[in-house]
Amino acid sequence: MFCGRHLLAAKLRRADIDASVGSVEEVARIVRQIRTRWPFVRIVLRADSGFARETLMAWCEQNDVDYLFGLARNARLVAMIEQELAAAKAAARADRPPGAPLQGFSVEDAR
Repeated sequence: MFCGRHLLAAKLRRADIDASVGSVEEVARIVRQIRTRWPFVRIVLRADSGFARETLMAWCEQNDVDYLFGLARNARLVAMIEQELAAAKAAARADRPPGAPLQGFSVEDAR
């Protein structure tokens, strides 16, 4: 767990358990420490889809911690945001210098 470039926590764990196991307790410990020093600071927890679990989201909501979790790409999600993906692709093409490669993925790649 990082705050910018500062390491807040690291756990070595077995590979046969879910990566999110113990995350609520660890986040609670770190949030408690931060709020002891800075009680009114806004905390935003950002994590990948491996941490998008109901228990962690519920804890964040109950403890005034904003969160932003990635979601694994799937056909249903891509279909729901197809227009936004196309707009992002068009904007990326418009903003790049002539001849520069297009970074990221396209709507076609997401299908």
